[in-house]
Amino acid sequence: MQELYIGTYTNNNALIKLSFDNGKLCYIKSYHEPMYCSYLKFKNEKLYFICENKKWADGFIMILDNNTIIKNSSYGINPCYINVGNHISICNYDSENICLYDNLNLIYNYHIKNSLPHCIQEYRDNLIIVDKNNRLLLIDRNMNLKCLYNFKGDTEPRHITIADNVFYIISEKSNELFIFQNYKLINSFKISNGNGCAIKIYKNYLFTSARETNLINVFDISNKTNPKLIQTVSSYGKNPRDMDFYKNFLLVCNVDSDNISIFKLNKTLKYQSSFHIKKPFCISFKK
Repeated sequence: MQELYIGTYTNNNALIKLSFDNGKLCYIKSYHEPMYCSYLKFKNEKLYFICENKKWADGFIMILDNNTIIKNSSYGINPCYINVGNHISICNYDSENICLYDNLNLIYNYHIKNSLPHCIQEYRDNLIIVDKNNRLLLIDRNMNLKCLYNFKGDTEPRHITIADNVFYIISEKSNELFIFQNYKLINSFKISNGNGCAIKIYKNYLFTSARETNLINVFDISNKTNPKLIQTVSSYGKNPRDMDFYKNFLLVCNVDSDNISIFKLNKTLKYQSSFHIKKPFCISFKK
């Protein structure tokens, strides 16, 4: 049995603990305090997560440790992504800033003019930021900002995942896959119709999801710089916003159909079943 957590886009009880065993989910408990949970990350047995505020005000960053929740301000409106590496870093989408924390102590609040910071990753000693205002940005160890790439105006890059020295970026508006190596764009192509949403790597596979069409796309990335589309399958829900893996199972959060779809991966995905949860927005297995 493996524990996992779901963040829901609801105004209370927005963090849910589940168990997963042999392809089946089972409810364990809900946590009352969190609301509008937008992203989750595990590290060293602790769950780090962010929550929006139901008012147009600063959101929250929280840690769940041994069933105790501690929290601090996100120091920005609508936090939408959290990364846990050498430091904790978050994106505040509607206040043009990213924040760095040591545990939950704020150590840096960085404003990026005219930005919509939507995803952040550590890479070597740098921070890589996906700006939905059509830029890929880098902040170095001295907190100097650099633009690595300007996307076309109808692109809206959304999320990034990194394997070795290769960056994979999915765009929302154009639903394209962009591949960077050593900070330079080396490949890009249209994935399918719909709005690009999530992007994840598992072993030698890359997975993307699309809203509107509600599709999951599976790529073989044995050749990391030249992904090959091997499967397109329904998400068995509406608005597949996030996904995570445990062993060879893929779980997909379909936020607008109130369900989590369970797939088994054996070279290709095969749908197994669906589990009802209201507004599942983000997911993380305990790692």
